[in-house]
Amino acid sequence: ITHVGTVERIDGSTFSHSDAEATLNCLGYFFSFCRAAWTVPILLCAEDATGKVVGQRWELKLIDRYKQTMSWLPASEPVAGHMLQVFAGYAAAWFSPTWGDAVRTATQLYVEANTGDVEKSIIVTQVAFELLAWTRLVEETGVITRNQWNGKSMQFSAKLRRLLESCKMPLSIPLTLDHLQAYCTLHSLLDGAEGITNVRNAIVHPNPTKRKRLRDDPG
Repeated sequence: ITHVGTVERIDGSTFSHSDAEATLNCLGYFFSFCRAAWTVPILLCAEDATGKVVGQRWELKLIDRYKQTMSWLPASEPVAGHMLQVFAGYAAAWFSPTWGDAVRTATQLYVEANTGDVEKSIIVTQVAFELLAWTRLVEETGVITRNQWNGKSMQFSAKLRRLLESCKMPLSIPLTLDHLQAYCTLHSLLDGAEGITNVRNAIVHPNPTKRKRLRDDPG
């Protein structure tokens, strides 16, 4: 166990476990999103105003053994400020009628994408991207209609590009991913959205030509 925390009301009044359960579930998924591994509150202990223990709930739900992971959260600088800022947005989405289910499912997919081989990670991550793109572009903003989404004229790379642009995220491929840069250049792929979608399709679809593309550059 690496951390101990306290949940309390701003005014100091008491509350039941059922009142806190939704927040604790949100917090557990958020910690898991930060760690890219299942990291949820465990060994709950209730205290009264004097600090006396009045109830305990010791159970293990979703939790992973400690392991090295790669996630978006910086590993070489203090992160409390980052986490506090991000949690405000994450919690707002978690309790939103539009985003709630999408955030929960996308977090599950994100954590699962950080286990196993890279091929699995790419496939699972695109499922999460598709869910986020649908929620953002169709349900929330309506910039794409259901008919446009379901039609064959708009490829998923275009939907992913619209999602990233709407979130002000860069479409370029980081210079450190030199093999992916070369792959996109060789096959005339426009940007990261088109590149990652093309790689995913080459993994998923049993097309010898597409699979040969990957074999020609194992990096």
